[in-house]
Amino acid sequence: IREALSDLKECNISVGDLLLYVSDPSNYAGRERHEGLFKSSDRLHCILNLWVGSSSSDTARAAVHAWALWYMAGVLSEEGGRTTEKGTLRTRVSLIEKPTSESLSLESTYDVLIDDCPNTAYLLRSFCTTPRQERTMSEVTKKKNKILGSTLSILLSARSQQNSYIRQVVGLYLYASGVQRQVFSVLSHFGISCSYPTLVGRPDHADHMDTLHRTLTMWPRSKMGSGTGCTQRNLSYACRTALRQVVRDGETSWVYDNVNWAEKIAQQILGWKDSQTNGTCATAFPLFDASPDSMKTSDLNDAFFSAPPLSHHDIRLTASENVELRKLLTYTALRILLAQGGDRFKRFEEDIDKLAPMPEMNIPLHKTDIYPLPAMQIDESSTAGNAEVVKTIFNEAGFDTNSEEFLKFVRILWGDQLSVARLRSATGIRVGHDSPSNSMLNNVYGPGLFHYQLSACGAILEVHWGDPSTCTVTSVAR
Repeated sequence: IREALSDLKECNISVGDLLLYVSDPSNYAGRERHEGLFKSSDRLHCILNLWVGSSSSDTARAAVHAWALWYMAGVLSEEGGRTTEKGTLRTRVSLIEKPTSESLSLESTYDVLIDDCPNTAYLLRSFCTTPRQERTMSEVTKKKNKILGSTLSILLSARSQQNSYIRQVVGLYLYASGVQRQVFSVLSHFGISCSYPTLVGRPDHADHMDTLHRTLTMWPRSKMGSGTGCTQRNLSYACRTALRQVVRDGETSWVYDNVNWAEKIAQQILGWKDSQTNGTCATAFPLFDASPDSMKTSDLNDAFFSAPPLSHHDIRLTASENVELRKLLTYTALRILLAQGGDRFKRFEEDIDKLAPMPEMNIPLHKTDIYPLPAMQIDESSTAGNAEVVKTIFNEAGFDTNSEEFLKFVRILWGDQLSVARLRSATGIRVGHDSPSNSMLNNVYGPGLFHYQLSACGAILEVHWGDPSTCTVTSVAR
């Protein structure tokens, strides 16, 4: 090798000239370059390590270091541009066009970011990981991924305002938690959250109309996610659009209940006093495996008019039904014990699953998607209020309640027992005096599962503690 270096020097050729010649593709020295440098990656790594090692000169180390920074800057910039173009953190793509619970999952988004920016994540992980943590990385990998994903989201939002999905999700969480505006201002400057005007809109663009009377035509699709609307308005538009789509795709049911909150005055001023606001919230969900042929109003009316009078035999359980009921109650108690009993009962899970009664009546395992409706400033404590709630729900879902097509199919609604009683009362009052749609003859009502659970808990407490209204000595409720 010394003799070869001497020969190069005699020919006035430096080592640098030789490497440049071999590395230049126009010289067609690819085979020599591969055989001499890249056939064994260890050789190239060794060369680079020697160039930046302590035995090398400061000039050499600085040159290699400057080139490495320049090269990695280009790689990271390319990853940031590619991720921005992909739209992973674009609010319209990740949140507005897919308003589901999955679209609000930060962990899944972090995993996608780490996959889209592997080199950036590798450098950041090296920066925040000590050698000791590297040896026990299995315990902190999940936590590290959250930190890396959060850091990547902040850096990408600084690159482009379009990468604001994580910031707006955090802003929604802060807003729902009742955080004050000053916190939004501080966190937005750090790139952690969006600003308050971005979330709720500026005062001059705020929509002061009643949410009940808003329609989808008020928010054109061209403005959705274009930056002119606030996050809340765009998200509300997306949720309402998704609701109408699921109603068009299949049979849907609705559940509603009242919501009440107190509005406290901020300052003690003469004439100002606390007030209570009453409203109603509703949620839609698709009916599992329900076809239009099984939801015809004509079949419901025929079954109703042909049914015999109700007798006590229809509600009293037979001997076999009592046996099945006891099995169901036993299985339910065991499942509660398994879920709440801690790790000691986990080993009985397979045995308890074998005791599940009536497997032929179980529907296939699936997840029911829910679609919220806008809050309605309607007090459902009256018969007319409940009827107005039902009408508003159908109008929001895009139904033409006066059409014959709407009356052909049964609509199932759920609420508390008092709401169900008032809706049935409204039907009894209006039938024969109003149109079939206003009489709500194609509606079927039932108490919601939550209210069934409340009734069951109340019955259990009354059976075991006694009736508190009797105030007897034997009543444990005293």
